[in-house]
Amino acid sequence: MRKMLWLGVLGCFLLLTAQCTKVIEERIYTQLPANVILSGDGAPALNLGKVGDYYLDVTNTNLYGAKTAEGWGTPISLKGLPGNDGTNGTNGTNGVTPHIGNNGNWFIGTRDTGI
Repeated sequence: MRKMLWLGVLGCFLLLTAQCTKVIEERIYTQLPANVILSGDGAPALNLGKVGDYYLDVTNTNLYGAKTAEGWGTPISLKGLPGNDGTNGTNGTNGVTPHIGNNGNWFIGTRDTGI
């Protein structure tokens, strides 16, 4: 029995003193060059930018790209459709001025905003 006890203690001691080894991995990171968004007035020159870049024509609100080996391609217009001229909109001259009421809240007209 005593022999079994000593073998158990020895086994526990060996388990507690055993060391794990760390495997060292070598990692190689390759960073690809980032694409950029260029901007300017008018259409981009063919020699401007690299493949994968974009170009924003701020004069005509056109977006070119992504650039390919053949060039910039056909732009996409960022302008929306023409809207109404807004002649029926209110100009705000007869609007209600907000004020702070007796309870400390902001009121718009007679409506308590709760703030």
